Amino acid sequence: MYKVSVVARDTGHCFLIWDRLALAIWRNATTRASVAEMSFMVRALMAKHDEPCCFLGIVEPTSPPPDEKARTELAKFSREIVPELALAIIVGEGGGFRASLVRAVGVALTTLMPHRVPFKFLSNVEDATTLIAPHLSPGAGGVPGMRRALADVRAQFPLSAGSGFSAHPPGVASGAGDNASPGHEPRPSSRPRAR
Repeated sequence: MYKVSVVARDTGHCFLIWDRLALAIWRNATTRASVAEMSFMVRALMAKHDEPCCFLGIVEPTSPPPDEKARTELAKFSREIVPELALAIIVGEGGGFRASLVRAVGVALTTLMPHRVPFKFLSNVEDATTLIAPHLSPGAGGVPGMRRALADVRAQFPLSAGSGFSAHPPGVASGAGDNASPGHEPRPSSRPRAR
């Protein structure tokens, strides 16, 4: 089994690595700086593995569309990094209209991309796990391991902009670039744990 490595986390986003998968969870506004940080994480993951890696971006219902600067950085990510991946998936959570909005932004960013770009836009994480499963390492724990890793991190992700939590949850390994903040304990999540 592979451990989750939290690379960066604040109230607006959480970046983590599990096996050969880079995950980005967006809860609040996407900034140019956070997209650049995400790009750095994915490049570092790719440099570490001989096998192709995957990317999963989860856009939660509370995350607004990215502003122009963030869209520019996302287009750069799509152009320079995504073609080197085995698979890249963006999940727009929050129902039909929300998923359509996320897909529209993604399609606009990737319209001028070569057809080789393996970008997919989905409306739920479960469909994403099925597509990512063939690209996981044999010892990673497969789809159940991925579900557990994602559920564990989401259970510890800050619930509101005022929580200020940035420490590592129990059992989650630290990654470079995460600034632990002693004295701030995670609040329990109301999100149901994936099974």
